[in-house]
Amino acid sequence: MRWPDPGLTDTLFYVTTDEDEPCVLYLHGELDLDSAMVLTAVPFDIRRDRPTVLDLTDLTFCDSIGLAALIKVRRRVVEELGHLVLRHPSPPIRQLLRVSGLAPVLPISDDSEGYS
Repeated sequence: MRWPDPGLTDTLFYVTTDEDEPCVLYLHGELDLDSAMVLTAVPFDIRRDRPTVLDLTDLTFCDSIGLAALIKVRRRVVEELGHLVLRHPSPPIRQLLRVSGLAPVLPISDDSEGYS
């Protein structure tokens, strides 16, 4: 299942996986005011035995509102006793996480499975 339909937006879509796989949300393009509202509204399953993965491979930009959205998603996952991992952020996004001080609370993984 994909939500929202990738034909309707190129910013973000969600891909569910079977119960043996992590929940993965793929972010594309820019994470700014409009897409941050979509990200924080996306319905997704939080699993305690598998991480929730934000795949940032195709994320090209993130501003302070986008960072706030990442923190909101993290809070939602942690409240459900889950674990959030950012997968494949670009060097500029990694730098933004370091400079903002969020790198310790938003773990990064380059593993294809998304585990840190």
